[in-house]
Amino acid sequence: MQKVHPTSCFGILAALVLILAGVIAFASVIPSSERTFLGAGLLGIGVFNILLHRRFGRQSYEWRRYMPASVSSFWEYIGEGGARLLYLGTGVILALVGCVLLAASLRNSQ
Repeated sequence: MQKVHPTSCFGILAALVLILAGVIAFASVIPSSERTFLGAGLLGIGVFNILLHRRFGRQSYEWRRYMPASVSSFWEYIGEGGARLLYLGTGVILALVGCVLLAASLRNSQ
């Protein structure tokens, strides 16, 4: 497994915080009638990301040379191990928010 360079942890953490903020902002405007469907969807996507984070990270890192320079420099900065960690963190965030939405929909239905 690729090691994550300590200096790239800041970039990974910053990206995960932005992803978390975006997902929370998205989840906060979901009507209560749609929470079950979107919660299950986010949970499924999160689990999918967790299971395939190694493959997604490797692919993203390999595709960096075909990306614009600004995007490619981010992938170079975090490295292949960081890309894998980014996909793992994204999967955890999506799965947790999906579970929270499902729990909120179950609580409201009772």
